[in-house]
Amino acid sequence: MGYVGVDVLGAAALHAASFHCRTWVAILLAAVAATLFIFGLLECIGYGAEGAAEDAGAHVPEGDRQLVQTCIMLAIELYLLPRLYDAVAVSRDEAMYRRIAAVAHEQPEAKRLVAVVGAAHANGILTRVRGRGL
Repeated sequence: MGYVGVDVLGAAALHAASFHCRTWVAILLAAVAATLFIFGLLECIGYGAEGAAEDAGAHVPEGDRQLVQTCIMLAIELYLLPRLYDAVAVSRDEAMYRRIAAVAHEQPEAKRLVAVVGAAHANGILTRVRGRGL
């Protein structure tokens, strides 16, 4: 049997269609608040790093300060995003797989097992099941 993935986009579209208007407003407000917070935090770190570089003797022309700060912010993002993904998604996939495997071992007479997981974790768990089995 070939690889059968989960239609993440299709499932997301169906779930999105079921949300009430107030849910969409809450999601948008949370997204804006999180974006503003992260942007402000990265802006402060970039500003501080640029100032520290100047204090250490580096000369940054006045017109390039914003560019230097932006590059510092991007470097931080490129460094942190893979680590956040590993910390959240991959470790959660592993924990859910282990729990599903434990439940499967507790019920050796069962011919089928149903596990309800979020769409973001389905493919990661399926990959582990196919690679390691239950």
